[in-house]
Amino acid sequence: MHIGFLTSEYPPLNSGGIGTSISNLGRALVKQGHRVSVLGWGKKTEFNDQGVEVRFLPSSTIPKMGWFLNRFAVAREINRMVREEHLDILEVPDWCGLSAGMRINCPVVIRCHGSDSYFGKLQSYKPRWSVFIAEKWALQSADAITSVSQFTANLTQSIFCLKSPIEIIPNGIDPNQYPVTPGEVEEGLILYFGSIVRKKGVLDLAKIFSMTIERLPQARLLIVGRDTVDKITGQSTWRLMKSAMTEQALIHTQYIGPQPHNQIQKWINKSTVCVFPSYAEAFPVSWLEAMASGKALVASEIGWGPEVIQDGVSGLLINPVNHDEFANAIIRLLTHRAYRDQLGIAARLRVEELFSSDRVAAKNIEWYQKVIYSSDNKQIRDEK
Repeated sequence: MHIGFLTSEYPPLNSGGIGTSISNLGRALVKQGHRVSVLGWGKKTEFNDQGVEVRFLPSSTIPKMGWFLNRFAVAREINRMVREEHLDILEVPDWCGLSAGMRINCPVVIRCHGSDSYFGKLQSYKPRWSVFIAEKWALQSADAITSVSQFTANLTQSIFCLKSPIEIIPNGIDPNQYPVTPGEVEEGLILYFGSIVRKKGVLDLAKIFSMTIERLPQARLLIVGRDTVDKITGQSTWRLMKSAMTEQALIHTQYIGPQPHNQIQKWINKSTVCVFPSYAEAFPVSWLEAMASGKALVASEIGWGPEVIQDGVSGLLINPVNHDEFANAIIRLLTHRAYRDQLGIAARLRVEELFSSDRVAAKNIEWYQKVIYSSDNKQIRDEK
């Protein structure tokens, strides 16, 4: 099968969770004998990622015409690939409605990683009207929709008044890339990795760690990720974090900025506990990476959380608004090695059994085939 992905991000280019998810899935599909092509627009580039063919077309420089011209150029190229390279199906993320208005000559499916409208609902902000329309247009025009979590599917259906069922296929990772290395652990090291942004609960983390260090002075916090401009205040989010910390907490906090993936893995291996007090996710790959590494997590219990982690079995789930409870959970893991080891072992096993990229890729192939078969039957009925 020849599978295409239309995306605005892909590592090592400027990328977030969507790009990482596509990369993980694409590599696994290639390993299973399928051809995978990734197409987007932005800075012109072309490279091969472990068999995944990645190509970004140059963005239009014509003022006020970019939205139309970029989509027109990409749609034309996709349809050429359908004719000449036997592209069977095209997958598109729901973010900002990339496929809105495109006429593609093969089945188009959308994966709900969390649209701008979805995150707006979770964070109580309204996306631009044009973005909402594009996202709704793309979703309603798709041949089929899947979602990385049931929570995201349910909220997306509610926001856009979608009637069609949504298939649930979670994100996946290759557990073999995340070895468990107990000998490298630095006792007392708490790790947060991800974007430094309000929706990830980092301002709450500042207060949570301040409580933690007051009760456990030997604790340390390491923060790895890209700083962002806070939407509400217009300030650096890292600066806001620092201002929310006590002096003692700030002394025991190290922020090292964004790091290459292999460096992040090094810090995961060194950490005692990983923390993710997020308010807005769909199915976070970062959680899976920490779990696969055999780490005990304290993470958000909101919505998607129980679909990733079994509370008390493969990690601890706490509402991030409960700073005292979150801090107590961190301290419990830092001071009870046997318990955190138990959670870490269960976390690794859960990833292997449910979220391995090979297993997830097989589910996707089964779903793609069902969509293609359904589309072929529809075309036959239309022709009759």
